[in-house]
Amino acid sequence: MVNPYPNYRLSIKIVLLHQNRVLLTKRADDATLRPGTWHVPAVNKGFTKSAFT
Repeated sequence: MVNPYPNYRLSIKIVLLHQNRVLLTKRADDATLRPGTWHVPAVNKGFTKSAFT
């Protein structure tokens, strides 16, 4: 079985605030990890990927 919680080497999360409003993104209802939950925008780079691509 594949680990559904991979170890990330780099994770970048941002909070965008504009006119007292915060940007959130919602995971798809059929997503493997935490379906239907709300998060701040983020990027995750795995161990096999370069942080610069």
